[in-house]
Amino acid sequence: MAAELAEMGVELQLASINKIDAESGISSLTADMNLPVVQDTDELGVWAEWDVVWRDVVLVDADNRYVATYNLTEHNLSDADNYETLKGMFVDLATD
Repeated sequence: MAAELAEMGVELQLASINKIDAESGISSLTADMNLPVVQDTDELGVWAEWDVVWRDVVLVDADNRYVATYNLTEHNLSDADNYETLKGMFVDLATD
């Protein structure tokens, strides 16, 4: 999807935020994807502040303000409608 968005001229920064107490799995997480990974901490509290659950895609604006959440467990991206919905959310975010 990132390549499709880039071809459309949509500029986004994507990153994964690893939850607190999951640090031991970060090496396998980074081995399986091409996204930068940030480790959440008690000081940052990103998962808590954004009320994140496993497999959430959290969209934030250029000022890191929360915009929306799209959960990939509930909305499997192998379903074309779900894929297009998330892609549309990214496009909307980038063009606002």
